[in-house]
Amino acid sequence: MTDFEGLEALGLILPLAALLGVGLRRLGLPPLIAYLGTGLLLGPLTGVVSPSHSVDLLGEVGIALLLFVVGLELSAARLRNAGLLVLRAGGAQVVLTAGAAWLLGPLLGFTGSQQPIFALALTFSSTVVAVRLIADRRALDEPWGQVSVGVLLVQDLVVILSLTVLAGVVLDPTARAGAGLVIGIVRALGGTLLLIAALALAAKWVLPRLFTWGQRSLETLFIWSLAWCFLSILAAEQLGLSVELGAFVAGVTLAQLPHGPEIERRAAPLASVFLALFFVTLGLRIDPTMALADPRALAAIVAFALIFKPLLLVLLLRPLGAEGAVMAALSLSQLSEFSLILAAVAGEAGLLVDDQVALLGMATLLSMAASALTFPLAHRWVALARRLGLIAEAGVEAVEREDGTTSITGARVLVVGMNPLGRALVERLHAHGAATVAIDTDGGKLA
Repeated sequence: MTDFEGLEALGLILPLAALLGVGLRRLGLPPLIAYLGTGLLLGPLTGVVSPSHSVDLLGEVGIALLLFVVGLELSAARLRNAGLLVLRAGGAQVVLTAGAAWLLGPLLGFTGSQQPIFALALTFSSTVVAVRLIADRRALDEPWGQVSVGVLLVQDLVVILSLTVLAGVVLDPTARAGAGLVIGIVRALGGTLLLIAALALAAKWVLPRLFTWGQRSLETLFIWSLAWCFLSILAAEQLGLSVELGAFVAGVTLAQLPHGPEIERRAAPLASVFLALFFVTLGLRIDPTMALADPRALAAIVAFALIFKPLLLVLLLRPLGAEGAVMAALSLSQLSEFSLILAAVAGEAGLLVDDQVALLGMATLLSMAASALTFPLAHRWVALARRLGLIAEAGVEAVEREDGTTSITGARVLVVGMNPLGRALVERLHAHGAATVAIDTDGGKLA
């Protein structure tokens, strides 16, 4: 049997990934599973393709472009529109989920410096899977869909902070604790601030003129945006930071330009291709025998993603109502592609051993598949949440006051949009005794 390496392996990787992607799409499963499956089939299961530097390089480009596109989505307007509910629920979800996973880690063999990596890996949800599930439901413009995307946005910011701290550990591989670890993290944070300051100044004084001059050609804008991305990556590497951080900051700076949305539309397809190659290369390194060596740990991690995370989110998102809270929670009930990236980077840094990286990879794969399969049954989970009392739908009773006016007791009303009409409606409902929850893309209108 021929052992393919390098670029010639793409002749097998891309066609197989495309075929698996089409087949799994018909089953309602995300294409990311097809990419990981391609790596498993061609690598550990058959040995047809071997990991190589050239294939790994394409995967690294995929990670960088993914973070670049994530950064392009973080315009100042979008951050302002996140809303108080998203910030509170997203922040609480990250803290509480990471705390619970921190306690679970030692029971599954993740101790010492491995514990925070494990906790963070179980905290994130998949942007690729969740957005696809919400879009298939045509709910991206519904309140629960917008809140789900907002929670993912909060998680993305934590991902970048995590990669920055991890870069601090990698700076000094011999120091995993004590003063050496603190010095490495401080150096990484200092380099991050310097990188952000330099790119922000360039974005204010240099980029607007360059992109305005080249706006007559969309192809020129796209090439310049990629040049800016890789220039930022180069600057990050010179400062001892991760390439992911450089790409992310480059995307954020371009997102503040008027051309940001157009750049994002053109960069997303290219990022998808290279991201597929990253997950294929990751699949090449996931040894199923290692991942299945401890089925108890594998089951515990998958159950954590499918049961604990959505239950926590249901409680945090109660203002959305029973159906909205359950739908949002189920859309986020899986591990993330960033969990894989974090585990892979930690593995390369020597913080995780191979069987732990394989375990997290297999758990991510299974949780994504299970999430995609269970989400269409969301209406049943809504009924179950009501029966368990996680979200009580109170009855509504109209009581006549002594002055002849009516008081509405037991009512819970969700008002979407705090324009003058929405504000007047909230004030009138509140005056009649109804409990109201308001949602608006402008957090200032909720004050």
